[in-house]
Amino acid sequence: MLSGRWIDPYTKKEYFDASEVDIDHLIPLKFSWLYGANLWSKRKLRSFYNDPMNLFIVGKNINRSKGAMGPLDWLPPNSDIHCVYITKFIYILDNYELSVPIKKKNDYEKLKNKVC
Repeated sequence: MLSGRWIDPYTKKEYFDASEVDIDHLIPLKFSWLYGANLWSKRKLRSFYNDPMNLFIVGKNINRSKGAMGPLDWLPPNSDIHCVYITKFIYILDNYELSVPIKKKNDYEKLKNKVC
């Protein structure tokens, strides 16, 4: 068993046991697959999967509650990070050229403008 100290940015909860945390992809893998990752090269997939901008250490329970949802359907309970969460989400969408419908992308921008 590994131990350390991790602070979940989604909940502000502290963890000291590695078995209680997950590595969360800000843009969930299933979400990315639905919007174009299924067409990527192995190299681009590996880059996306391991991109530090897209990774957070979070509690297992909160990660499972998020599932494959984007910020229109799920935001972390810690409202202090909503702006960062949405801003990074949009940045990663653009950076990896995920094919999210224009209306949905506009809704992300509206949400960002609302919380930032």
